[in-house]
Amino acid sequence: MSPGDCVKPWDGGGNEEIVNCDEEHQVQIYAVIKYHNAAYPTGKEMMYGCSERAVHAFGTHPPDVLVRWTRPRDDFWMMGQRFVFCFAEARHGSLTHSVMPQ
Repeated sequence: MSPGDCVKPWDGGGNEEIVNCDEEHQVQIYAVIKYHNAAYPTGKEMMYGCSERAVHAFGTHPPDVLVRWTRPRDDFWMMGQRFVFCFAEARHGSLTHSVMPQ
């Protein structure tokens, strides 16, 4: 998955379905942060990293969405999947279009 992908639904188990952003969907990925060290990032580190990338992605006119993040489970992290997904989620209901700027 990569920035701009829309996902319906997000279950965090690796079975996420990428859909056209004009379809009803739960989240849209706006950034992926790759880590090269073995240490799991803290919640604060993920929040800071995704918040910083939200500013870069959306500029001064962010969409009215919740900014969220997730990382792989411990076992996947130790196998080398060291990344955090930053995504936008609807405050109520579902998203029905891309929230990424044109």
